[in-house]
Amino acid sequence: MFRTILSSVLVLLVAYIILCVIWWFRLDHIDKIGVRNFVRSCSTWYSGEYLTLSMYAKFLRLAFTTPFMPPDFLSRWTEGGFYSGNELTDEQVVSDMNNKLIWWKVFTTEGISTPLTVMYNAHGRTHQVGEIAPNKLYIKKPIDGGCGGGIVSVAGSDIPHITDTNYLIQEKISDCSKKSARHFRVVTVIDDDQTPINLIELTAEGGIVSNHAAGASVLQCGARCPGTTFNEQEALDKMIGQLIRLHHNRFRNMFSIGWDVMVACEETDTTAYCLEGNIRHSAWYYPDLIDTNLINDYKQRYYRFLVSKSAV
Repeated sequence: MFRTILSSVLVLLVAYIILCVIWWFRLDHIDKIGVRNFVRSCSTWYSGEYLTLSMYAKFLRLAFTTPFMPPDFLSRWTEGGFYSGNELTDEQVVSDMNNKLIWWKVFTTEGISTPLTVMYNAHGRTHQVGEIAPNKLYIKKPIDGGCGGGIVSVAGSDIPHITDTNYLIQEKISDCSKKSARHFRVVTVIDDDQTPINLIELTAEGGIVSNHAAGASVLQCGARCPGTTFNEQEALDKMIGQLIRLHHNRFRNMFSIGWDVMVACEETDTTAYCLEGNIRHSAWYYPDLIDTNLINDYKQRYYRFLVSKSAV
């Protein structure tokens, strides 16, 4: 009985390995580069708190299903993440780009609107850097986190009682025209200093996060988002211009950055706020938004970027 089970397992394992080999040869050369870069940089990216159980499950599922899928499944399923940061193996660079506190400092220095930070805890020390009103609501975020995980609303009166570490507290920005949570993903690439390669609106009913991983619905915007008013689009366009310039001026070694932007209505005007930048980010969303032309264009630009850096 045991030998029969063992033989069956070995047959399945050999069959799976054969399928993996066939799958590898069916990939185009850019996807092969993406896989190799992913393996090389895996320990740099997926360590410590950044690697969650859900991510383990996601990659395990990918490993078992990919050999049975069409050759372009990898590029669709990874949502562009294989072509936006996988070449990075410098742990400090990766850590800085995932650090929300550093992004707040970058935006503040560059004059880009971002939610006001009133307190943060880093390296075991808490720093209050703004006034805290007891009767106001704020947003508490982990300094290093992704996919909307760990983001909660907190009252000003409760902030002094927080016992967590490595977090920041920011003013709560409310969307202009939606009672639900909404933000925009602006995807810039280093070879275009005029327009983003993609612009996506994400909306979630209830809650305070509108990440796709948290179940948000997605809408392809093109040059304009259909659900925005004139003032909202004007504020969004202004922010997009600032983010393109920031990408080109400070992050030329990054092929692509995915920026998360909210638009809020102030008393006198409408303002767009950039929450953070992301590398190894989603440039499209599977299975909701799959544009083959966009994917192919993105991959070709990524390849040219690697060639220009002698990284192929």
